[in-house]
Amino acid sequence: MEKTLLSRANNYDWFGNMNVLTFLRDIGKHFSVNQMINKEAVKQRLNREDQGISFTEFFLQPVAGL
Repeated sequence: MEKTLLSRANNYDWFGNMNVLTFLRDIGKHFSVNQMINKEAVKQRLNREDQGISFTEFFLQPVAGL
């Protein structure tokens, strides 16, 4: 098996100078809201009357996926 070198990077190194509008325009367009809503963890939260999900938590999906 061939060995591959890996490196870690902080998302801030890539996106630290990007504002929210630029992020939504350039990155957000690649994420499907339908797919995000259909994730089991999101479905469970949306179906709970006492909890729900905040915009911040929902928006974290594309940010964490980078």
